[in-house]
Amino acid sequence: MSRDSQRHDKLEALLAAELDSDAGLAKQTQINLAKDLILRGCGVDDPSMLSEDFQYCTPYADPLSKDDYVAAMRAIDLKGAFPGGSLNARHFRVQWDSKVRGQSYKVWCRTQFKGMHRGTLFFGRAIPATGKTVVGAPEIMSLTFNDRGKCERITAEYVVDASEGNTGGWGGIRGIMHAIGHPVPAPWTLHGKLCKTFPALMAWTDTTTLWAINAALFASITTGFGRPAVAAEAVQTPAPKGTSRTTKANKIAKIAHLPEELLPK
Repeated sequence: MSRDSQRHDKLEALLAAELDSDAGLAKQTQINLAKDLILRGCGVDDPSMLSEDFQYCTPYADPLSKDDYVAAMRAIDLKGAFPGGSLNARHFRVQWDSKVRGQSYKVWCRTQFKGMHRGTLFFGRAIPATGKTVVGAPEIMSLTFNDRGKCERITAEYVVDASEGNTGGWGGIRGIMHAIGHPVPAPWTLHGKLCKTFPALMAWTDTTTLWAINAALFASITTGFGRPAVAAEAVQTPAPKGTSRTTKANKIAKIAHLPEELLPK
């Protein structure tokens, strides 16, 4: 039996003993649970460690469900693209020292990916090995576990020092893509929004091409995409109401049913 299997079996025994106890999981058990999840590809290698309502949350995209997260990470294949690469997770701490049953457990840590691009990476397109070394910016990750020890939420890719590494200040896969010379457009740009709908557009990194696309779209929007302009219906503006003293006096006199000879001139 390998050392990893022995450690995992020991953790399973601790979970069985502590999950149903009044005190809940001990602080060190929570940290060991987080480390075990990271060693197993953050749940990608063993999806049974993830709860059915699991969510993967980053600052760049909408949360991913369990099935979408596992499918996306397996498609990207970081392990194949960066054999021997590591998240270098450090500085684990528990958000609360002790928990009671029915509540979640949350562990925080700092990560900094390092690895050499020696295999094909898949993100929008297949990117052959470049031989470049990726040194990520330090990021903060949190792993939340439910009362049965299943991970129900991971937050990742939150950069805490953009000046470190060669990822251009980006976290996660975006930082890796930047470091190997295939930057991904920022999600809030026009190119980024188009790539979300049409992933194949990620291959277009030429600046001239992007400007041409932006100009064409802007022209289409401003001209109504070739549709004839619809004339606005004429709006009749009511005549301005009189404001003179005589006009107001006439209105008052008519309301009071005064004889015509007594109306103000």
